[in-house]
Order: sequence, then structure tokens, then C-alpha cells
Amino acid sequence: MSNVMTVKDLNREQLNELKETYFSVLATESEQEYGFTDETDIPDEVIFNYYNEMVFTNDDFFCSCRDHK
Repeated sequence: MSNVMTVKDLNREQLNELKETYFSVLATESEQEYGFTDETDIPDEVIFNYYNEMVFTNDDFFCSCRDHK
């Protein structure tokens, strides 16, 4: 079983992957303006707050898949 991690335990690649997912969520909520033009504009703190209650494993991230070939 993979180790369980919180959002603050994630490495940069995993955090960037979450930013891409979060940006996609914002794009579907077209009635609200967030001021982010792409995922690189999203501060880490926004991701820490949004995913605060979640737990993750390496298997949750596409970027981790290439490490298990």
C-alpha cells in the first residue's frame, strides 16, 4: 500500500498536477471570476486550503506513474 499524504506533503510535480485539476474545476464554474489565467497563477496556499481535508497516495497522481514502470 502506498503511503498516505496530505496536500502539504506533496512534491512540486504533484502539487502542480493538483493545480491543473483545480484550474479545470474553476473553468467549469463560469459564473465566478477567480482571476487565474492558467494553473501557474494559482498560489500554493489556495491549493493547500482547497484540498486541506483530503488524503493522497502516489497512485493518485499521473506524474507518479512513470516512477512505477
